[in-house]
Amino acid sequence: MNTEMSVLVLGNTETTNSSDSSGYAQSKVHQQQQTEITRSDMVYLANMLNTPQFLSILRSYGYPVDGGYFTFTKDIDLQYLKDRLDIDKEVATVVPVAQDYWYHTYGIPKPE
Repeated sequence: MNTEMSVLVLGNTETTNSSDSSGYAQSKVHQQQQTEITRSDMVYLANMLNTPQFLSILRSYGYPVDGGYFTFTKDIDLQYLKDRLDIDKEVATVVPVAQDYWYHTYGIPKPE
């Protein structure tokens, strides 16, 4: 694939090949951007797979989908979570944030 296709698919080029003017710092930034794109894609896909329309299609093929849902195993990136928590705390001082958001975002089991 050429550089333009790498940017289209991955969102960057420095994680697959290196230009003459790039260095470690630029590669690190590009890798972080690629990770964000992947996270976003995973959220989008999980949301699409959990729509009532898609679950109804699976049900029509005989799959037992009642009560089930699609999810991805989350890797724990402590720095990402720390940065996100700082932002979330600031947002929570301005607008109300649902309790479910905190449990879902930080992978905390909800008390019964």
